[in-house]
Amino acid sequence: DCQNDIPDSFLTTVTPDLKPKYDKQKLHSFVAAKPARLRICPSPECDWVAIRPPERTDTKYLWVVHVSCPNCQTTFCMNCGKPPHQGEACDIDQENHHQEIMEQSNAQSRGATGEGEV
Repeated sequence: DCQNDIPDSFLTTVTPDLKPKYDKQKLHSFVAAKPARLRICPSPECDWVAIRPPERTDTKYLWVVHVSCPNCQTTFCMNCGKPPHQGEACDIDQENHHQEIMEQSNAQSRGATGEGEV
């Protein structure tokens, strides 16, 4: 299996009609790799990305973070992407979500201080 990235310039030249679809998939893949910090607006035609500030990756914020998209005005939960549900837990596995957030937060801290680099 080839693991090489396809240069954007190649896609534009060979299949320009697929470039927007490729860019959208690339964005979604990037955001999916960072669930503790990023969430794409759940509206089907919107690709706005909400960014959770680093200090808000603490567990005390997992229950109450609701976002309003400035592009389409969709309001959603930053944790699960569903409509706001103030006072109710997300329909996600909170233990695993908490673990992902803590791991990413720790990795970001190590990256900022240079720890853990070989």
